[in-house]
Amino acid sequence: MKVDDRDPGIQRLFSMADEALAGEAFVADVLSRAERHRRRVIATRIGVGLACALVALPFQDIMFELAQIPLISIEDGWRAQLLAPFNNVGAPLSLAVIGLRILYRKVFSS
Repeated sequence: MKVDDRDPGIQRLFSMADEALAGEAFVADVLSRAERHRRRVIATRIGVGLACALVALPFQDIMFELAQIPLISIEDGWRAQLLAPFNNVGAPLSLAVIGLRILYRKVFSS
């Protein structure tokens, strides 16, 4: 193979590879940036969690009231006591939230 037949782009890449690699300063810089990014992600998650908790507080009373509304009118007795946890508006809402969480994990999990 002649020297003229070689691709100039590949020759340029090989000539760049001959240059000295960055020293410990480069590694230290990359590690410090990664650490800052990790701290920023943790702080963001904590902030979002606190904001969600503050927003959710007013809805707690609403959800408690929804849990008291029966879906089907059942006479007093053992059937009413047995179905009490499932016979309210909160049960389908809870199942919907659980279903959305499962769907989210299936779609966005790696």
